[in-house]
Amino acid sequence: MSIWVCVGSGPSLVPDDLDFVREQGWRIATCNMGFTICPDARVFHAMDSAWWEQYGDEALETLRPDCQVWTGSDDVASEGKARLVTWDGEQGYSDTVGHCHGGKLSGLQLINIVGWYQPTLVILLGYDNMARHGQQHWHQDYPDGMHNGGTVDQRDGDYAAMFRTAPFPIVNCSRRTNILDSIPRMKLTDAAAMAMKPVEVH
Repeated sequence: MSIWVCVGSGPSLVPDDLDFVREQGWRIATCNMGFTICPDARVFHAMDSAWWEQYGDEALETLRPDCQVWTGSDDVASEGKARLVTWDGEQGYSDTVGHCHGGKLSGLQLINIVGWYQPTLVILLGYDNMARHGQQHWHQDYPDGMHNGGTVDQRDGDYAAMFRTAPFPIVNCSRRTNILDSIPRMKLTDAAAMAMKPVEVH
């Protein structure tokens, strides 16, 4: 089985969960500042040119040499630093490699990108879709002029469409989340048990 874990930026993410993931031998994909805690990620995605200007060189130096790096920035892609992802305003999964639906949600696009690597199960961690104690992320807020998440209450439909149309099962193992109706929730230990059994697509 090809189990992938998408590691988001939600404040519920804790190191113990990442240790568990590595113990299982699952493949890790992450976005944005996730490179600092998942240098072993096999897939990485960061959309914005502003992010790349601030953190891009450090990310490329930190990630494993064979990491598949993606971006939504034409400039970054033209410099050969990452593969380009285009997107549109539709909802749901796109099986066209290099093109996503769902607008500018890095975490949502990450799920779609992982789908191009033919997973048998995708597990979400740090997909809170909510703030905690005023924090949008497990890391510090970005500097002024960079996007820090904004409102999150309109995203549920985007995740619901991804779950409904993806040709692979998705479970949300984030410790806290308000993606309640979109994607089934599960404990990481239960996901590990699930991964030992044949998995059916919803």
